[in-house]
Amino acid sequence: MKRKENASSQKLLGAYYTPKIIAETMVSWVREECFNNVLEPSCGDGVFLECMEMSGHWPVQGIDAIEIENEAAEKVERRFAAHDNCNVVNGDFFAFYHENGQRNTYSLIIGNPPYIRYQYLTAMQRGILSEILVTHGMKENKLINAWVAFMVACVQMLADNGTIAFVIPAEILQVAFAEELRLFLARHLTTITLVTFKKLVFPEIEQEVLLFIGEKRRDYEQTSIRIYELEDLDALHGFDINAQEFQPLGHVKEKWTRYFITSEEAGLLRDLSHDKRFCQFRDLGLINVGITTGDNNFFSVTEEIAERYELESVVLPLIGRSAHAHSIFFTSEDWQHNVKAGKKAQLVYFPDSVSYQDYPEKHKEYILLGEENKINEGYKCSIRDRWYIIPSVWVPDAFFLRRNNFIQSLY
Repeated sequence: MKRKENASSQKLLGAYYTPKIIAETMVSWVREECFNNVLEPSCGDGVFLECMEMSGHWPVQGIDAIEIENEAAEKVERRFAAHDNCNVVNGDFFAFYHENGQRNTYSLIIGNPPYIRYQYLTAMQRGILSEILVTHGMKENKLINAWVAFMVACVQMLADNGTIAFVIPAEILQVAFAEELRLFLARHLTTITLVTFKKLVFPEIEQEVLLFIGEKRRDYEQTSIRIYELEDLDALHGFDINAQEFQPLGHVKEKWTRYFITSEEAGLLRDLSHDKRFCQFRDLGLINVGITTGDNNFFSVTEEIAERYELESVVLPLIGRSAHAHSIFFTSEDWQHNVKAGKKAQLVYFPDSVSYQDYPEKHKEYILLGEENKINEGYKCSIRDRWYIIPSVWVPDAFFLRRNNFIQSLY
């Protein structure tokens, strides 16, 4: 992603509008009684409102639709002007929540909250984000994206027997910074349905997303979860969201990826984990995460960029993404193929033993380009003595690509 100065307003606002097939499907999943009073915390182009209107599920009491972008808010207001109970608020949802969150509740909260990094938020937004998290028993975290606070705030404003339906990043399933969010949702919702996709819904941002349906159901005594994995958006046509039973969801800090399998399959894995014929990876060697660059777009480069800035002497071979590896073995020929295919298959590793003044002019030019794009102000880069030097680069004996649904060992 580009830094703030050069990023588009769309990226800064996290404004990637929802495909209509998603909005139509999510509206169809909501129980009839929930179309009473509705909140759309980031309404964008109004696609969810349009789908409610077209399906005949316009809210009985009305809807509060929040949109921070002026032109989009004006278009939505004009489009739904015939509905007296459609209140379009041209403003920031965090400010709306700060003023109304303690007294407003909604039977349905639906939408696609913006994916805005912490460093792109204003000081006021950061303050309210922190307030939302801390008052709900969570820690303030500079790695947390705006959508996390949106979810917490909206769950608080959800009425009894209500439904929250969001398009959110698939990282909620397992990343560490979402651990407290998963626990919060398990404690405040009675049923959770997740629909994931094998193919990207928003390929322009390479962000995996899922459809989240959470309910406060009076007829469920135990918090339950179910997860579906679909091929792509086309699979939503004719998809039955009730085809699968719920599984009990523990009120513990855990990854939700385990719920991709059935209770019987989980039991089998549990039995295998206690079988003495098997061992864990940590018994065989040191297991660690990959290299943390601070900004992959800057530190992983194509051959063209390496040649333009004469970086050949400071780049290392790189498997930048799991999609760059196609078999059990990864050879030098495979890497050369990625390089010639224009993939970002080289890691920029500036030497710490040489002072900046002694760097070649082209290297300085590339570093200055990073500073123009404010990469040096990103959290992981900003805490380094020299932001452009990756502190720890190591070569493993093998790779385990956790984002794949099959095991690969790459040598």
